[in-house]
Amino acid sequence: MDVLKIRLVSLDGKTHEFTYPSDFPAGVCLSDLLVATKYEDIRKLEIEVESGEDIELMVEVIELIESLL
Repeated sequence: MDVLKIRLVSLDGKTHEFTYPSDFPAGVCLSDLLVATKYEDIRKLEIEVESGEDIELMVEVIELIESLL
């Protein structure tokens, strides 16, 4: 069951969508994707959680992104 959807829109209009955990192969974690993203090229970032129980994960993602900016 996917608990998190992330949608990134770059300055050139390309959209990248990921669902966690289904789009992540074994051994690849969400922070690996976030660290590899060039945020200076991102125009829009959307994070959607499946349920209220997953909000803690969303907060962790936001905090990690803030630390990378």
